Amino acid sequence: PILTETEKELGVVLVDIGGETTDIVIFVDGAVAYSAVVPLGGRHITSDIAVGLRISMESAEKIKFELGKKVRQPVMPARSEEKEPSKKKEDEILDLKAMGIPENQKVSRKAVVDGIIRPRVQEIFKYVGKEIKKSGFGAQIPSGLVLAGGGSLTVGLLDQANYIVTGK
Repeated sequence: PILTETEKELGVVLVDIGGETTDIVIFVDGAVAYSAVVPLGGRHITSDIAVGLRISMESAEKIKFELGKKVRQPVMPARSEEKEPSKKKEDEILDLKAMGIPENQKVSRKAVVDGIIRPRVQEIFKYVGKEIKKSGFGAQIPSGLVLAGGGSLTVGLLDQANYIVTGK
């Protein structure tokens, strides 16, 4: 199960980011109190990458997956003198060949994440926030948001979810 009984009892929002839609289910006192569907999902992010970089949907999906995978890996503490240079190199150019992507071009990680992925993720969570507000249960969800679905692994998604919950 994705949610614990305690989360459902206390109040929680389940945000399931699928391929075509994002489902929002608010639990209060152990039961579904509100649900909604936003017509945006992970495939829209993939499509934005494909259009933005002028590459195939398959290649865009690989980029999205690889960027998300790097975020999920545990980060080992580095010595302070090593921290900046290694981070800067990682942020510069994505190695498309290593990802198995046939398009031969130089792609900036920052441009993909900040310029293509982040605006769509912000749009999705703008709608999630509107649905939470519309439900009237915003003050009754002390357990916060729980992210699920394949789209939940997208880079930058957690930051937007935190912004919806905390406003920061």
